[in-house]
Amino acid sequence: MKSTTIAAISTPFGNGGIGIIRLSGNRSVHIATSLFQRTHKHEKSEVTRQEELFVSHRFYHGKILDPDTREIIDEVMAVAMLEPRSYTREDVVEIHSHSGPVVLGKIYEKVLDAGAVIAEPGEFTKRAFLNGRIDLTQAEAVVDIINAKTGTALKIANRQLAGELTEKVVSIRKALLDIHALLEATIDFPDDVQDDIQNESMLGQLEQGVLQKIEQLLSDYEQDHFYRDGVKMAVIGRPNVGKSSLMNRLIQRDRAIVTAVPGTTRDVIEETLHIKGLPVVIMDTAGLHEAQGEVEKIGIKKTRQTIKDADIILLMVDNSEPLHPEDFTIYREIAEKKHIIVQNKNDLPSGNDCLNLSGTSQPHLCLKISALTGTHIEELKEMIWKVISGEIGIDRKVGIVPNLRHKRALEKCLVSCRRAGHAMIKTMPEEMVAMDIMEAIDRLDSLLGDHYRPDVLDQIFSRFCIGK
Repeated sequence: MKSTTIAAISTPFGNGGIGIIRLSGNRSVHIATSLFQRTHKHEKSEVTRQEELFVSHRFYHGKILDPDTREIIDEVMAVAMLEPRSYTREDVVEIHSHSGPVVLGKIYEKVLDAGAVIAEPGEFTKRAFLNGRIDLTQAEAVVDIINAKTGTALKIANRQLAGELTEKVVSIRKALLDIHALLEATIDFPDDVQDDIQNESMLGQLEQGVLQKIEQLLSDYEQDHFYRDGVKMAVIGRPNVGKSSLMNRLIQRDRAIVTAVPGTTRDVIEETLHIKGLPVVIMDTAGLHEAQGEVEKIGIKKTRQTIKDADIILLMVDNSEPLHPEDFTIYREIAEKKHIIVQNKNDLPSGNDCLNLSGTSQPHLCLKISALTGTHIEELKEMIWKVISGEIGIDRKVGIVPNLRHKRALEKCLVSCRRAGHAMIKTMPEEMVAMDIMEAIDRLDSLLGDHYRPDVLDQIFSRFCIGK
């Protein structure tokens, strides 16, 4: 890592008050020194190693000069954060200039000419992980903070960055190591251990110290990952029942094209709506009917996939017409999912009763609205909230929520632990139980990043923006 010094523009590209260029690596200070001229000469008491220009963690005012022509490029503030007290645990320098494409681009060009290399997305955080400053779950929390759509999502990410998830996983890992140590003692000194007492003790530790804690983390994921990922809500129905009009009304702007011609929407259109602080990803879909052409067939295929992926369905029917046979066909497709039946065009005379849609007397959520006039849109939002909050237990305290990668690692760990517990109950050889326990420990190590594959790291850090 220390063989290269990376650099990136860390602020959004465009015009603004301040733009930041960040460097990390053993030549960061040298590169900055070659370009930066301080307004006030440094005092001898401020000189750091190798007579460098910067005292760590102190801002300096000055100018960036073109090293070839000595022309001023910009007036800046510069700060060095020397290892190990930096974000990456390497020497880090930040140059704070005026933010404009030309001035930032010019400074960045000179930084690269002086020996820095272009940073990959997430490479600063990746170095923080590889240098041991944070573990992999904390690295992932950084991008969750950047991408947080709600205050709750931000709180979850900050708790993860503070190490709360790590603390729980380490606690589980320690319990597994204790069990493994007991197993090793039984294998090495069989005459000194009473098998029935030992098995009972290990089973108790496995149940209370491991299984219950993993199950709680998985439960937290199932109930609370919506805060991070958003609730996926598909708006479906026959062509021209007002799906796109409803989406535009909910997000309060014209996002989807609305015409009197059926089949205008051919692809899935996504937008995010916030209902009481919870992100809801609305997916406007192509109308479900007998497709007339290849493009329509592709759109309908995407709609059916969207139905599978959705957490909640809004099934729209035309309130001004009798229920169509296709309405019943569509209802059968979504009957097993969380859904609300929305009778649109409430501003026109009613032609049907959505309570007949299921073909039974089974009660289901149904609401008459007008996407055109906005009638009962607020009531629809409240109904959506009730369905969502009932699903995720919104009134309880949000737990430490693992992401999907963590969930899969915990699930694999749980399988290994249950297999070990079954082997203990069946009094199988301790060597076999020990193998299952070690496999469970390996799963937790992969979660924390103690064992990792380069392709997994690449996938995780590719989610980051350049400069972080």
